[in-house]
Amino acid sequence: MSTIISNQNQRDLEFDKLRDLVADYCETNTAAEIVRDLSPMTNVKSLEFELTCVKEYVESFEEITIPGFQSGEIKTELKRLQIDDVVLEAEQFMNIAALSRGINRLIVFFQKNEELYPTLAKRIAHLEQSNEIVALVEKVLDRHGTVKSSASQTLSQIRKSLQSVRKSAEREFQIALSRYRDAGFLDDTKETYINGKRALAVPAEHKRKIKGMILGSSNSGKIAFIEPQSAIPHNNELAMLKQEEQDEIYRILRQLTNDIKVHVPVLEAYQHVLVDMDFVQAKAHFSKRINGILPELHPNELHINFQKCLHPLLWLKNEEKKEKTISQNITLDKEKRILVISGPNAGGKSISLKTVGLLQTMLQSGLLIPVEEGSSCGIFGQILTDIGDNQSIENELSTYSYRLKNMYHFLTVTNKKTLFLIDEFGTGSDPELGGALAEVCFEALYKTGAYGVITTHYANIKIIADQLEAAQNGSMLFDRKTLMPLYKLSVGQPGSSFTFEVAEKNKIPKEIIEQARNRVHSGKLDLDESIGTLQREKLALTEKKNELHSKIEKAKRSKEDFEFRREELEFKLLRLQQTQQENNDFINFGKKLKGFIDSYNGKNLKKVIKDFVKFLKIEYTKNQKPEQKKEKQKKKLAPIEKQREKSDLIKPKKRKYQKIEVGDKVVIEGGSQKGEVIDIEGKRATVLFGNFKTTADLKKLHQA
Repeated sequence: MSTIISNQNQRDLEFDKLRDLVADYCETNTAAEIVRDLSPMTNVKSLEFELTCVKEYVESFEEITIPGFQSGEIKTELKRLQIDDVVLEAEQFMNIAALSRGINRLIVFFQKNEELYPTLAKRIAHLEQSNEIVALVEKVLDRHGTVKSSASQTLSQIRKSLQSVRKSAEREFQIALSRYRDAGFLDDTKETYINGKRALAVPAEHKRKIKGMILGSSNSGKIAFIEPQSAIPHNNELAMLKQEEQDEIYRILRQLTNDIKVHVPVLEAYQHVLVDMDFVQAKAHFSKRINGILPELHPNELHINFQKCLHPLLWLKNEEKKEKTISQNITLDKEKRILVISGPNAGGKSISLKTVGLLQTMLQSGLLIPVEEGSSCGIFGQILTDIGDNQSIENELSTYSYRLKNMYHFLTVTNKKTLFLIDEFGTGSDPELGGALAEVCFEALYKTGAYGVITTHYANIKIIADQLEAAQNGSMLFDRKTLMPLYKLSVGQPGSSFTFEVAEKNKIPKEIIEQARNRVHSGKLDLDESIGTLQREKLALTEKKNELHSKIEKAKRSKEDFEFRREELEFKLLRLQQTQQENNDFINFGKKLKGFIDSYNGKNLKKVIKDFVKFLKIEYTKNQKPEQKKEKQKKKLAPIEKQREKSDLIKPKKRKYQKIEVGDKVVIEGGSQKGEVIDIEGKRATVLFGNFKTTADLKKLHQA
């Protein structure tokens, strides 16, 4: 039994059912047994090691897949190898070879991928790659488990003789078969096998006409099965050779057994690694199935911060039915160690409480848990539960007696490292008297410094939770319009039991409900009504908050989309200006060239060439600076184009602000085309480029 949580408490949290689900992923019986005996641990190094191994194995499903075992356990083989003069069977040698191959594949894999799976690699780091065992088996057995003829020279010679004698026996039998068939002495079936020997099927009336040995007859006695006389010597020799073959095979396997015995320590290590890795992969597969992650572990800080946590068994059940499971946010820390949950019956109080206990038990047992990234927790030294009635006829315990016995145990052993979980605190006795006792017990548990979750309907417990500094109330939300629980935990305020609303939903007559209302003290009704009203208002505020958050997010996305489109337009304008400038330069150059050609028409060719070279030098000198400018423009455009491909334009560097006014000649940052500012509105200006008009951010305009 675990010293952290008792077997009964594990059953209370249904941890036993969860372990069975994990065990279903095991490929070996031994690993499944280990899983079914799984319990929480408190050793920080061991726990972190186990959790990290499971995390790495889960990551391998998306990364480089860890090789499968492709072999079973060899527990039987190892036990037999401890016995003197034992000889293993061929199948057992095949099992040993298969395990050796599988483990050596793992050794090589983790040597190559140690950086990717450093913690898992440590589980197998004590082993070295060796093909010696496999080589011993493969020297003797083929891939079907048959002893090879090459296993010994004697076996090779025996099998050659067997082949030769078998052919002789076959030849003699065929001769006899043909002769007696032609003579009409054989039945329609002609032949059969009796005790491994080939025999002729002869009608009883012809059996004395056949030379040979009668091996048997049909049930009716009408057919005799006869071994032909000519085949008998060959069959006898064949039987003798077969026995010699079996004797030699036994001798070879005995020698192989002795050779393998030398490697028993290695095989025991292989068996251990097989079970150990099977244990880890089963936990990993289950963790992946429930979308489990490794939350942040804070060994020196006791707390629970489970965000969007799910009860794994409930989630699996709902997933089968294609129903939604509501996640919860549950936090216990030094400031608020104890959470008291109230609210309607069947509203999710017990599930929320069990979720905390089960997830903490799972995590301290080396399993990943279904919570959101950013969740965290400490390591508790003890987990106590009081869930369900646990009546016992055998021990003459009523529900209340059991709970009192449990409470005595709680008060005796609880300390500041304890996580306690009490469902329906105080029930089972007179509400007033039981409530008073529960109140005192609550205060006693509080003084121990322990952490805990309590569910209750008692108003006095809710009041105490509100008064104690390190305790807080929480409620399961309820929709009074639909009379349906919302299964959502809200921390900060106690919850109403919605007794009459739930009764109405379950079709209790209204007149009976009204009579009940009239019998309840008005102050009690007022308190319950106030709590209900507070819940409704809080729920309405939450809905408004979510709606507002949704609208803000939508507005942000719209703004980002607008900014992107504006930057797109400015980018296109910049490219258009650059293209227009280049076109103008080409046109001007063409005009000058044409004018030059026209002016020199009919003149001396040498003079034309000389003047043309001079013209080119002037143009080259003139265009040097513009070319440099274009290079700068290209450099400016390059990062913009690069970011544009990613749909995220780079914002230009800040420059010294230049005041821009209507009538100023300007260029857009990164461009060269001059335009005139014709209007300014706010932080944007309208600029005219020839016949083209656009708006641009003032910060992106330079005075020309």
